[in-house]
Amino acid sequence: MAEKIKCDCGITFEVEEGQTHCNYCGIKLSDIGKEKPAYLAKEDKATLGEKKKGRGCLIAIGLLIGFFILIAAISSGGEKKKSVPTPTPVKQEEGKPTPTERQEEKVEKKEETSEEQIKKLVQKHLEGNNNLGYPYEEKIEITQNSKGKYTLNIEFNAADNLSKGLIKTGVQMKISEILIALFTQRDDIQKVTIAALFPLQDKYGNPFRGAVYVAELDSVEAKKVNWNIDSATLALSILPKVYKTSYPYKIF
Repeated sequence: MAEKIKCDCGITFEVEEGQTHCNYCGIKLSDIGKEKPAYLAKEDKATLGEKKKGRGCLIAIGLLIGFFILIAAISSGGEKKKSVPTPTPVKQEEGKPTPTERQEEKVEKKEETSEEQIKKLVQKHLEGNNNLGYPYEEKIEITQNSKGKYTLNIEFNAADNLSKGLIKTGVQMKISEILIALFTQRDDIQKVTIAALFPLQDKYGNPFRGAVYVAELDSVEAKKVNWNIDSATLALSILPKVYKTSYPYKIF
């Protein structure tokens, strides 16, 4: 029966008759168990180095994976901190209007009534003061009838001039400006009465302002007027012949 022997290379094998060396590593059978040859020692060192390298790679991979896991955890936590909290709805106090209601109130305030529009139209031609220091606008009264038509009663302070004739011309121009504006820009005017006031003196020497020229024009007569001709002709030649004129205090 062949003898079995374990070589220093770690392999057990049967020794055949006349065999002097290991079939796997080539070591002499007589040297088995003795100090390893130099080439085997080198191979062991190389193998040990490769094993160390393998363990080092595994450690590096493990550290890299741990690093990425840590970064992911930090990013996730940061995103949670940045999340915007849900705002708490503000309770509306009873009796106070909401923003929408306040906006609707503003819109309603901006819508002018017909009376306000008519008044502004007249005031546009009665702005400022005359050369006597009186405001041109003295009174603007507007009333509406059952048919939705408006009647105006207007008083203004006439400006002074070099002569009574020039004062009268200035009054006629101012009256015509107002009539042209009203009857060309509105279709709901029924009647307009305009009185020009001027400083006067009673028989006792007391100063007062009285109506020296009054013009009255209704919608029936106004519809007959050709409002497209030039304003100067309308003011001085056409309208004074169309509207009714009266002189409560005669100075002309």
